[in-house]
Amino acid sequence: YNQPNPLGGGGVSAGTPSPTAVYVYPFQNQFGNSLNGGIQYQYGRNAMIGGGGNYSFVHYAQVSNTPGLSDSNTGGGSVFWNRRLSAGQYLGVLYLYSNITTHPVQTNSDTQTLFGFYTKYITRTVSFSVVGGPQHYFTRNSVSGASAGSWTPAVQGSVGYQKSRTNVAASYSRMVSSAGGLGGVYLLNVASLEAQQKLTRTWSAGANFSYALFKDVTPAVSAYNPGGH
Repeated sequence: YNQPNPLGGGGVSAGTPSPTAVYVYPFQNQFGNSLNGGIQYQYGRNAMIGGGGNYSFVHYAQVSNTPGLSDSNTGGGSVFWNRRLSAGQYLGVLYLYSNITTHPVQTNSDTQTLFGFYTKYITRTVSFSVVGGPQHYFTRNSVSGASAGSWTPAVQGSVGYQKSRTNVAASYSRMVSSAGGLGGVYLLNVASLEAQQKLTRTWSAGANFSYALFKDVTPAVSAYNPGGH
């Protein structure tokens, strides 16, 4: 449960998928940071509950001189219940909440997602996870008063291969989230691949690749950018 962002890589899990994309503007200095915390409690041999919170921001040096570009602040939390069905099967429920605000394009957005997840270890070295459920989003422009909201399906699938010295993981996510630097919320399709190899007892090497395609789902609230990749 320690990989809330598929873009950050890591092993497969049925954790807290929340893909994000940061808008890259040429010749703009950009500063960002994030904070995450969580707690889990195993109340039985095969059952666990837990929750967590997160906060992050993206700030640009000259946002006032760039039409459509905005600083953004994102905060949220999650709770989950997980149960082991057998030695290699896990089933659970996950709830996610996120609030995103932007400035000077003043928008305030909320997303709520209820996931069911299933993880299966096919062998001792190969596993896969499926996470899916309904997601609701609502966005409001604080200046114009325009608002938009809807329900949409959200899903994530991942597969991993792990041995004592080698780890390979691939994942795909589809859900509504923020796009740092742009107002409103966006439908993101994210694919990622990561590999890591332990070279010696104290040295390891790795590489990761990710691709995100995002589309504005609230053009009535913020129509500066229809999307991108």
